Amino acid sequence: MPMPTPFRKTLALAALCLVAAAPPLAGCSRRSAEAPPLAARDDSADLAIAPAPSLPDAPPLDVAVPSEASSGVPPEASSGVPPEASSGAPPEASSGAPTASPVVFPEPGTGRFGRATVPATVPETIVLNELRLMWLALDALERKGWNGSWGDPLPIAAADVSPAEVRRMVADEERKDGELTIPAEWEDLYVGDAARAEVQAELLAARVEYVAFLRERGVRAEYLEELDFVLPGDPRRMVYLGDNDPQAKPTATEPLVVDEATQEQDYSRLTLKVHGVDLWNGSDMCRDSRVLGPPTAAADALRAWHRDCRDFALRQTAYHELTHALQRAYVNRHLAPEERNRRASWSDASKALYTLERAWFWRWGGHDAVAAVANHAMADERQADGVSFQVLVRAGGLSDAQAKAVWDHWFGRLSDARDLLLRIGDRFDRQWPEYPADDFGGALFDVFSGQPGAQRMALKLSALPAYVGYLQPMRPEESDAFWRALREP
Repeated sequence: MPMPTPFRKTLALAALCLVAAAPPLAGCSRRSAEAPPLAARDDSADLAIAPAPSLPDAPPLDVAVPSEASSGVPPEASSGVPPEASSGAPPEASSGAPTASPVVFPEPGTGRFGRATVPATVPETIVLNELRLMWLALDALERKGWNGSWGDPLPIAAADVSPAEVRRMVADEERKDGELTIPAEWEDLYVGDAARAEVQAELLAARVEYVAFLRERGVRAEYLEELDFVLPGDPRRMVYLGDNDPQAKPTATEPLVVDEATQEQDYSRLTLKVHGVDLWNGSDMCRDSRVLGPPTAAADALRAWHRDCRDFALRQTAYHELTHALQRAYVNRHLAPEERNRRASWSDASKALYTLERAWFWRWGGHDAVAAVANHAMADERQADGVSFQVLVRAGGLSDAQAKAVWDHWFGRLSDARDLLLRIGDRFDRQWPEYPADDFGGALFDVFSGQPGAQRMALKLSALPAYVGYLQPMRPEESDAFWRALREP
């Protein structure tokens, strides 16, 4: 198997998601290096995909919870509770979980974020220029009769890849970059000591809500306890940075640094760092969708609306990232203690949640080690976006109309990008079946030497596995196996 260059290896490890692009993929706050990090290609040579666990039916539940509302947003999404859990409480396995003040979720359409009705809106279709660039490059390679040799330079020059279209896409990316900076008018809601304290408190509150949702779904006590180890509700581990820098590192969960001098990391534990521009970007989707109703002209009410959109967007981000911590907690509990603190330890776990997404796996050139790493990243993002939606609907007390608005604006607007991505995957499988598509971005970077705008788009393609997950989020009706796994030892 050809060895990728160290530069391409670094890109794969970073798992960059839409570096400095806005608005980003749903669930990926502007651009996101999501945890757990990808294994290096040379570290993954001996990886084997763990067998998917055999899951029995969920046990019967015996305490009533709010029933599902009927809607088409998407099927069975409005309450966040699957059919088998619609009339019961968590099984006894969860009863030993750490307890706090009970969290009572609001009824649909009530509470701080709930609205019985919201204006109908049509989401703007999101164009992912990097996928378009990839398609144009594949067209150029097809014209050249490329044989799909992996590890060799691509036999095309920048001039072969529709130069006028590339210039247009670079200009569009620059426009998007400019929209990332928080405007001065609203900067004090995101930046400064007061804003930092406000958002920090909301971030920790979001974790309480998330854990309460897991308890309601019957997640076993052992996984909740492990979640407290992996990512506790501690402001030193879940941090809002309160910055306004579009070039800052992405919002992400990352391995805990245990030695600042050596940068030694503990891969069994995580930290979360949230950036202000990512919240602004998420709140923009909230504002556009009118999920919290329309803005008003009165200054105080308008400011409150902006604050609520900020905190709503924070919750979607927090629930997404906490799902990565839950995935890590599940892996930890299916590893011997001495095996947990390794970068690719997920590959040795007797059970791992990513294996539940086998139906969505790509071939990635038919290389088992490469495919294991890539499909792990894909599944993690698919699950994290799907779970974040369910928690947002349930904990936020969203009505059917609101749930539809969230799904349409966070996920539905990406349908064209999803279709193009699937065509790209099919094209590789048919025409160049031995070339792993996730390595294409690094090779394309070299083609555009001296063109930094095009190179930035090419770099984003190093996160192609995450794109497959982001663009196909786990729908509520597809999540039964996920929740059953968390109710089993």
